[in-house]
Amino acid sequence: MNGKIESIVYQPQATDVTHGEFYRVPINSVQLLAGHGIEGDRKAGRNPKRHLNIMMRETLDDLATYGYKTSAGEMGEQIQISGVDIENLPAGTLLQMGDTAIIRLNKPRTGCVWLEKIQGKPVNQSVGKLGIMASVIESGTISVGDAIVILPVPELEQISIT
Repeated sequence: MNGKIESIVYQPQATDVTHGEFYRVPINSVQLLAGHGIEGDRKAGRNPKRHLNIMMRETLDDLATYGYKTSAGEMGEQIQISGVDIENLPAGTLLQMGDTAIIRLNKPRTGCVWLEKIQGKPVNQSVGKLGIMASVIESGTISVGDAIVILPVPELEQISIT
Protein backbone atom coordinates (compact mmCIF):
# COMPACT_ATOMS: atom_id res chain seq x y z
CA MET A 1 0.00 0.00 0.00
CA ASN A 2 1.47 3.32 -1.02
CA GLY A 3 0.48 6.76 0.12
CA LYS A 4 1.76 10.27 -0.28
CA ILE A 5 2.68 13.35 1.70
CA GLU A 6 -0.09 15.96 1.43
CA SER A 7 1.42 18.79 3.48
CA ILE A 8 4.38 19.62 5.70
CA VAL A 9 4.48 22.39 8.30
CA TYR A 10 6.88 23.27 11.10
CA GLN A 11 7.32 25.80 13.87
CA PRO A 12 10.51 27.84 13.37
CA GLN A 13 12.94 28.02 16.30
CA ALA A 14 12.40 31.76 16.83
CA THR A 15 8.60 31.49 17.13
CA ASP A 16 6.83 33.53 19.82
CA VAL A 17 4.41 30.92 21.21
CA THR A 18 2.35 33.39 23.28
CA HIS A 19 -0.02 34.37 20.48
CA GLY A 20 -2.54 31.59 21.22
CA GLU A 21 -2.49 29.52 18.06
CA PHE A 22 -0.56 26.72 16.46
CA TYR A 23 1.89 28.78 14.47
CA ARG A 24 3.01 26.53 11.66
CA VAL A 25 4.84 27.50 8.50
CA PRO A 26 3.97 25.47 5.41
CA ILE A 27 6.97 24.21 3.51
CA ASN A 28 7.30 22.16 0.32
CA SER A 29 10.44 20.29 1.33
CA VAL A 30 12.22 19.68 4.62
CA GLN A 31 15.07 17.64 6.07
CA LEU A 32 14.11 14.98 8.64
CA LEU A 33 16.97 14.32 11.04
CA ALA A 34 17.37 10.88 12.64
CA GLY A 35 16.89 11.02 16.40
CA HIS A 36 15.64 14.60 16.17
CA GLY A 37 12.71 15.44 13.84
CA ILE A 38 12.24 18.29 11.39
CA GLU A 39 15.38 20.38 10.94
CA GLY A 40 14.80 23.85 12.43
CA ASP A 41 11.56 22.91 14.19
CA ARG A 42 11.07 24.44 17.64
CA LYS A 43 9.79 21.17 19.16
CA ALA A 44 12.29 18.82 17.50
CA GLY A 45 14.56 16.67 19.61
CA ARG A 46 12.66 17.05 22.87
CA ASN A 47 11.17 13.56 23.11
CA PRO A 48 12.50 10.52 21.24
CA LYS A 49 9.00 9.09 20.73
CA ARG A 50 7.50 12.40 19.57
CA HIS A 51 9.73 13.70 16.77
CA LEU A 52 6.76 13.97 14.41
CA ASN A 53 3.01 14.38 14.68
CA ILE A 54 1.40 12.80 11.62
CA MET A 55 -2.26 12.84 10.62
CA MET A 56 -4.14 11.22 7.79
CA ARG A 57 -5.91 13.59 5.40
CA GLU A 58 -8.84 11.17 5.47
CA THR A 59 -9.18 11.63 9.25
CA LEU A 60 -8.86 15.40 8.91
CA ASP A 61 -11.65 15.42 6.31
CA ASP A 62 -13.84 13.52 8.79
CA LEU A 63 -12.98 15.95 11.61
CA ALA A 64 -13.90 18.87 9.33
CA THR A 65 -17.48 17.51 9.17
CA TYR A 66 -17.63 18.10 12.95
CA GLY A 67 -16.55 21.71 12.51
CA TYR A 68 -12.86 21.36 13.35
CA LYS A 69 -10.26 23.47 11.57
CA THR A 70 -8.21 21.04 9.48
CA SER A 71 -6.04 22.99 7.07
CA ALA A 72 -2.32 22.19 7.15
CA GLY A 73 -1.10 22.42 10.76
CA GLU A 74 -4.40 23.53 12.33
CA MET A 75 -4.74 20.32 14.34
CA GLY A 76 -1.13 20.70 15.48
CA GLU A 77 0.17 18.06 13.08
CA GLN A 78 3.39 18.54 11.17
CA ILE A 79 2.78 16.13 8.31
CA GLN A 80 -0.49 15.26 6.59
CA ILE A 81 -0.53 12.06 4.56
CA SER A 82 -3.05 10.14 2.48
CA GLY A 83 -3.38 6.55 1.30
CA VAL A 84 -1.76 4.84 4.32
CA ASP A 85 -4.01 4.00 7.28
CA ILE A 86 -1.45 4.76 9.99
CA GLU A 87 -4.13 4.73 12.67
CA ASN A 88 -4.56 0.98 12.24
CA LEU A 89 -0.91 -0.01 11.85
CA PRO A 90 0.87 -1.46 14.88
CA ALA A 91 3.33 0.55 16.93
CA GLY A 92 6.81 0.00 15.58
CA THR A 93 5.76 0.00 11.92
CA LEU A 94 8.39 1.61 9.70
CA LEU A 95 7.46 3.94 6.85
CA GLN A 96 9.74 5.27 4.15
CA MET A 97 8.96 8.85 3.17
CA GLY A 98 10.54 10.10 -0.02
CA ASP A 99 13.75 8.45 -1.19
CA THR A 100 15.59 7.91 2.09
CA ALA A 101 13.77 9.09 5.24
CA ILE A 102 12.45 6.33 7.50
CA ILE A 103 10.12 6.91 10.42
CA ARG A 104 8.78 4.60 13.12
CA LEU A 105 5.15 4.87 14.26
CA ASN A 106 5.09 5.00 18.07
CA LYS A 107 1.73 5.76 19.63
CA PRO A 108 -1.60 7.45 19.00
CA ARG A 109 -1.70 11.15 19.69
CA THR A 110 -4.13 12.39 22.30
CA GLY A 111 -5.77 15.78 22.57
CA CYS A 112 -4.56 18.46 24.95
CA VAL A 113 -5.77 21.69 26.52
CA TRP A 114 -3.74 23.71 23.99
CA LEU A 115 -5.36 21.95 21.02
CA GLU A 116 -8.82 22.51 22.50
CA LYS A 117 -8.05 26.20 23.04
CA ILE A 118 -6.99 26.59 19.41
CA GLN A 119 -10.00 24.68 18.09
CA GLY A 120 -12.40 26.51 20.44
CA LYS A 121 -14.05 23.26 21.55
CA PRO A 122 -13.28 19.89 23.11
CA VAL A 123 -11.05 17.56 21.12
CA ASN A 124 -11.11 13.92 22.12
CA GLN A 125 -11.02 10.42 20.70
CA SER A 126 -14.83 10.31 20.40
CA VAL A 127 -14.74 12.62 17.36
CA GLY A 128 -12.04 10.68 15.57
CA LYS A 129 -8.42 9.81 15.93
CA LEU A 130 -5.88 12.58 16.26
CA GLY A 131 -2.91 11.09 14.47
CA ILE A 132 0.22 9.20 15.39
CA MET A 133 3.43 10.25 17.08
CA ALA A 134 6.52 9.01 15.24
CA SER A 135 10.31 8.97 15.47
CA VAL A 136 12.77 9.66 12.67
CA ILE A 137 14.99 6.59 12.25
CA GLU A 138 16.87 7.51 9.03
CA SER A 139 17.51 11.08 7.91
CA GLY A 140 16.35 12.32 4.54
CA THR A 141 14.65 15.09 2.66
CA ILE A 142 10.88 14.81 2.21
CA SER A 143 8.64 16.87 -0.04
CA VAL A 144 4.93 17.39 -0.54
CA GLY A 145 3.80 14.76 -3.04
CA ASP A 146 6.49 12.23 -2.07
CA ALA A 147 5.51 8.59 -1.84
CA ILE A 148 5.10 6.81 1.49
CA VAL A 149 5.75 3.09 1.62
CA ILE A 150 5.14 0.68 4.49
CA LEU A 151 8.40 -1.21 4.94
CA PRO A 152 8.25 -4.97 5.40
CA VAL A 153 8.92 -6.34 8.84
CA PRO A 154 12.32 -8.02 8.81
CA GLU A 155 12.16 -11.80 9.03
CA LEU A 156 13.64 -13.16 12.23
CA GLU A 157 16.66 -15.26 11.45
CA GLN A 158 16.22 -18.96 12.09
CA ILE A 159 18.28 -20.00 15.05
CA SER A 160 19.42 -23.59 15.02
CA ILE A 161 20.56 -25.24 18.16
CA THR A 162 22.95 -28.14 17.56
